[in-house]
Amino acid sequence: MTSHETNEEIEPGTEVTSTDKPVDPAERARLAEELVQRYMLYAMAAGLVPAPGVDLAASIAIQVSLLKRLSDLYGVNFRENLGRGLIGSLLASGGAAALGAGLAGSAVKSIPVIGTIVGVIGMPILFGAYTFAVGKVFIAHFETGGTLIDFNIKDYRKYWDKMVSMGRRKAKEAKAAGATETEAAA
Repeated sequence: MTSHETNEEIEPGTEVTSTDKPVDPAERARLAEELVQRYMLYAMAAGLVPAPGVDLAASIAIQVSLLKRLSDLYGVNFRENLGRGLIGSLLASGGAAALGAGLAGSAVKSIPVIGTIVGVIGMPILFGAYTFAVGKVFIAHFETGGTLIDFNIKDYRKYWDKMVSMGRRKAKEAKAAGATETEAAA
């Protein structure tokens, strides 16, 4: 019996292949949303890495992993190089200012003490927002029967911008909820 038949969450590292993907579209959508939420949190954690560049590399690796999991869930053939390139193109589609913010935020961590503090404050939200948006854009594309090969960034540009904004809100809410839980535990 698969996790889909028992309504269990997909555990990290669990492979979902086209032979065991849920047939019920509502269940598949629920599982896809769970993946997006979980990987958004992983990306936020990557933003806490104090080493400049390492945080960015970890965030991109998390986004590629999310795309692979979503591809598996939707029965879409996944190629890592293609997925990585599409994610890079999506991130760059936000313009130089958006891309520069991510690079600058990571680089500022190289300034002793204050740079690390400033970078660690802002990067989790940014990485979480972008990871959320990557997931939502590819869910929308896969729901229409799309594949990685026929993905056209221009078709999703406005949706991408909307999902980045929504991702920022979700990441801020998650960060606030985490701070509240930490304070309650102390």
